[in-house]
Amino acid sequence: MMYDDIPTCLPACLPHSLTHSLTHSLTHSLTHSLTHSLTHSLTHSLTHSLTHSLTHSLTHSLTHSINQSINQSLVHSLIHSLTYSITHSLTYSLSRFLTLSPQN
Repeated sequence: MMYDDIPTCLPACLPHSLTHSLTHSLTHSLTHSLTHSLTHSLTHSLTHSLTHSLTHSLTHSLTHSINQSINQSLVHSLIHSLTYSITHSLTYSLSRFLTLSPQN
C-alpha cells in the first residue's frame, strides 16, 4: 500500500481493523475471565465439598468409635460389678450359713 492510498483505504480498512481488534480483545478477555471464574468456583466448591465430607465422615467415625468404646466399657464394668457383687453376696451368705448352722 502506498501513502497516496491511505485516504481512500482508511474508511474501508478501519471498520475491519476495529472489528478484528475488538473481537480478539473480547475473546481474550472473556477466555481469561471465564477460566479464572471457573477455576475459582471449582476450587471453592471442591474445598467446601471435601471439608464438609471429611467433617461429616470424621464426626460419624469418632461418634461411632466413642459410642462403641463407652458401650464396651459399660458392659465390662457391669460384668465386673455383677460378678463381684454376686461373688461377695454368695461368700457372705455361705459364711453366715456356716457360722449360724448348728455343728454336729
